[in-house]
Order: sequence, then C-alpha cells, then structure tokens
Amino acid sequence: MDMRGLAHFIRDIRKVTANKDAEQQRIDEELGKIRSKFKDSNGLSTYDRRKYVCKLMFVSMLGYSVTFGHMEGVQLLAMSGPAEKLIGYLSLTVFLHEGHELMTLTNHVVTMDLLSGKDLNTTLALTAVANVGGRDYCETMGEHVRNLILKTGNVQLRKKGLLPQEGIVDVLANLEEVP
Repeated sequence: MDMRGLAHFIRDIRKVTANKDAEQQRIDEELGKIRSKFKDSNGLSTYDRRKYVCKLMFVSMLGYSVTFGHMEGVQLLAMSGPAEKLIGYLSLTVFLHEGHELMTLTNHVVTMDLLSGKDLNTTLALTAVANVGGRDYCETMGEHVRNLILKTGNVQLRKKGLLPQEGIVDVLANLEEVP
C-alpha cells in the first residue's frame, strides 16, 4: 500500500518541525486540500479516500484538532477490501470515542465483521469493541463476542476476545466456562 502523497506530506512536516508556524501553515494548507476533496467525495477513488483519511489521522496524532473526515473513515470501515477495512478501523480508533455520534453507525459493520468468519475482520472488530466502544458498545456486541469465544478454534481470536478491557470484562462476567 504505497501512498506517495502521504509520504510526501510526512516528509514536509518533518522538515518544518523546528518552526511551529511553518508546520501550522503546512497542516492548514493540507487540511484545506483534503476538505475540498471530501466536499465532492462521490468522485473520490478508494485509494484517495484511504490516503486522505491517513493524512487526517497523522495530523490528529500530531495533536492538531481534526473536525471533519470522520464519516469518510466510517465509509472505509464498511468496504469489503482488507486495506479499506484496516484504515477504517484505524480511523475509528483515532477519531471516535464512546460518546461520538458516529459510533452508532459503526454498530452494524462491527457486528457483521464479528460474525464474518474472516480472521482479519474479526480481529479488527474485537479490537474496536474492546478499546473504542465503551460499555454500551460492549453490551451491544457482548453476545456475539461470547459466541465467538465459545465456538472458535482459533486461539488468537479467543485471546483477543478475552482481553481484559474496561467494558468487555463486565459484559462477559457471566461467561461460565470457555472450552
């Protein structure tokens, strides 16, 4: 997954890190470009959508406020390709939190990924349930996680499902035994 635009943007930011004003100017310039691309997102390729969401995540991880583009990440989450799913789940963990209004839009996709039988999708979904969703999210997904733990022969998925995260432990507390 070669994203030259992302690599160039990161290189530009690294060059100007000593000068905060130049860094802010470069980030504002890039955010303006991305915002204009997302306004007409119907003509946007999946490659471009992934690249721009990655740029937004990078800006967010630098400590700058990113107030747009979250829906683009949710759209990537709903796609079927592994690269799109991965970027979608990463954006879910970077941008969204327990009380965010877009969390309810992710319920169906995460549930379907838990039930998909595909190891990558299931692993990504388990990570999202354990680390992002909070108590309500875990309660919604708890039965699916419980069934996955009981029925899967994949030890890695079982371990991932039993990670002692805040909400999932309480939801799975009634689980009597795991074979």
